[in-house]
Amino acid sequence: MIEKESKFIDTMETLLPSDSVGSSVRLIYARWVVGCMILLATAACVHLLKIDLPEYLLYCLGGCVLVYNAILLSVQHRYVGTHPHQFRRVVNTQILLDWFSIGVFLHLTGGATSPAIPFFFIHAVLVTILLPSQSPFSPALLAICVVVLVATLEAAEILGHYTVIPGLSDDLYLNWHYVLAQIFFFAVALLTTVSLTASMMARLRARERQVSALFFTTETVLSSLKLVDVLDRLTEKAAQALTIPAASIRLLDATGEQLKLVTAHGLSQSYLDKGQVELTQSELDREALSEGVAIIGDARSDRRVQYPKEIAAEGIG
Repeated sequence: MIEKESKFIDTMETLLPSDSVGSSVRLIYARWVVGCMILLATAACVHLLKIDLPEYLLYCLGGCVLVYNAILLSVQHRYVGTHPHQFRRVVNTQILLDWFSIGVFLHLTGGATSPAIPFFFIHAVLVTILLPSQSPFSPALLAICVVVLVATLEAAEILGHYTVIPGLSDDLYLNWHYVLAQIFFFAVALLTTVSLTASMMARLRARERQVSALFFTTETVLSSLKLVDVLDRLTEKAAQALTIPAASIRLLDATGEQLKLVTAHGLSQSYLDKGQVELTQSELDREALSEGVAIIGDARSDRRVQYPKEIAAEGIG
């Protein structure tokens, strides 16, 4: 049972970061608020502020948001813990549905002249922060395409236009100088915001992995008295913390002339059977032992390496 659970966790960490389930739940909670706010804000604007809005269409949109959010919540509960691939599809589906809903809301509140355009920024930043496994620019490019599509369909009179801000010209959405300026500055601002957010989150995630690796290292050392078990887990956690596919640990033998393989993670058996690592033949290991660290630019061509052909065959760069 423990082994099965471990395999699922490893799969989930490959597909999504470890907190993606919680992040997806946060998006669902936020969507409950958004759906209710659409209903309440529509009623307030129409009946209190006397703004001419497509009232019933906005009520339908708010209701649809609440309905598909309930469906997503039910589907997510079904797949969490058992089907990581399907869970990934649920995450992508909710992002697409959100963009579609925001696009409809944009159309119903003025299209290219809508005051609701900043909602795209809010959602893009939330997705970048909560779901960093997603490509940060894909949702942003999709949002830009949605704005362009709505503006084009309204200008072509395929969709009707709603002027919701008093004082704006009724045909402002037909002024292509204005529309193109809106789309251009929106696109530049959105892509810049997403890029900066993704960059900051990447640094925070890297620091989080390092702290987690330190925690697991301490936990590993304290969890077993067997040196081999401790080194096995240290190797695996070091590879995960550094986001590299493989790692190994070698210890100097009693003669002080050979580095004996103790544990390895992610390396093929043929590579592990390549032969003994002799200090007299490996300038790289002598440098590491004497200076504490050795840096390799290209392991396949570095003359300090004892087994360059085997390293190249293993795909180590």
